[in-house]
Amino acid sequence: MAYLCLASGRGTRLNMAPIQGANVCSFKDPGMKYRKKPVVIDAVQWLGELGPIHDLGAGYTLVDGALSIETLEGKLRCNRGDWVIKGIVGELYTCRDAIFRATYEAVEA
Repeated sequence: MAYLCLASGRGTRLNMAPIQGANVCSFKDPGMKYRKKPVVIDAVQWLGELGPIHDLGAGYTLVDGALSIETLEGKLRCNRGDWVIKGIVGELYTCRDAIFRATYEAVEA
């Protein structure tokens, strides 16, 4: 019989639950390290101009000098200097400049 590993709390203790009809068990250690796959995304830095944000297809409103971007998680605040990123399936999210620069690099279009 195969088992499904169910994390309890923050993954420090694992419970095993049987899976009906399964014949293999695949277990990934919750402490493993992962690297982002090398995918190319579209991104625009918010510097006060709405044109590039609009061209990205972002649903947004202006709130107190910042953008409120419609994302899969709901509305997220995007301050000047932050980035609006369009993910691989068209989803939008925001990213602080320092994190963006540490995570992404420019590629040829």
